[in-house]
Amino acid sequence: MNTMTYDVAICGGGLAGSTLARQLKLTMPDLSIIVLDRLARPLPEGAFKVGESTVEVGSYYLAETLQFGDSYFKLNHMPKLGLRFFLGDAQGKFEERPELGLSKFHSPSSYQIDRGKFENDLRNLNIEAGIEVLESCKVLDITLSENNQDFHKIVYTQDDTKQKNTIQAKWVIDAMGRRRFLQKKLGLAQRNSSKHSAVWFWVNERIDVSDFVPKSNQNWHERVPGNQRYYSTNHLCGKGYWIWMIPLPGNYTSIGIVTDETVHPFGEHNTEEKTFNWLQTYEPTLANHLQGISTQKFMKMPHYSYSSKQVFSNNRWACVGEAGVFPDPFYSPGTDLIGFGNSLVTQMIEAD
Repeated sequence: MNTMTYDVAICGGGLAGSTLARQLKLTMPDLSIIVLDRLARPLPEGAFKVGESTVEVGSYYLAETLQFGDSYFKLNHMPKLGLRFFLGDAQGKFEERPELGLSKFHSPSSYQIDRGKFENDLRNLNIEAGIEVLESCKVLDITLSENNQDFHKIVYTQDDTKQKNTIQAKWVIDAMGRRRFLQKKLGLAQRNSSKHSAVWFWVNERIDVSDFVPKSNQNWHERVPGNQRYYSTNHLCGKGYWIWMIPLPGNYTSIGIVTDETVHPFGEHNTEEKTFNWLQTYEPTLANHLQGISTQKFMKMPHYSYSSKQVFSNNRWACVGEAGVFPDPFYSPGTDLIGFGNSLVTQMIEAD
């Protein structure tokens, strides 16, 4: 049986891998591309993956570079009123906390994205464009060619079977996220020195910071008319921590806590019960608004920050997205870094 050969094999079909596949196909329509991913559609919507908040650079990449257009995001996702920060004393009245944020929407646009919805749509568009997408796959090994004349080989299984399949490609891209397959295989992985950790969860309720302040306080509410603070990525900041609140379609809200472990040891909030006790101590206003609301998919990640000695090679391999580097979620840079990395890979493949 002949081994299938492709110009580009992308291992990982999440946000980084699928956007790269689309960018490559838009740039070089004749390129043969295969994407392998462990998950199969339909991907769950609402409470799926973090990374829902974009800023203007990442939004431009999705809407313009990938040609989704502003209208797609306005119809299927949510507009974002920038980043908003609440500082100061969390034990007092919420309206007395210093606030930094926008009072009205501006151009260029940014969005709060339902990752499940977007990645479903992205995969479907890739298939329509002629990209081969293999789902329910587990990549077992990647054997890199020793020179630019040979092909890389990818060994994988599919649909929970033990049968091993092999494909080969001129270019191979690791987009398998924190598995960081190529980094670990090649000894390139580097841990950043910071001891920062995160926990997060979703609720199927609208958690609106405007509800944290009585309606009678007209001066506070009129600073941002129409209760539009809700559309920001809202941050509650204190000593050694910050919390995100991200609104999503369907009245879902993504909530996460990021801490410096030298101030807040991870063991203090690394379970759902401990997290709510921690919130009651450090952010009681938010904790009170969450009482009686069921959480979905409580997740945690200690020591989340890492880097790599190398993410691109003239031997025709690259690592994109979280398979490459992940510095910090503050300022929502994830989609920005994906756009930068994917664009560099696209230029390299085009030059080749």
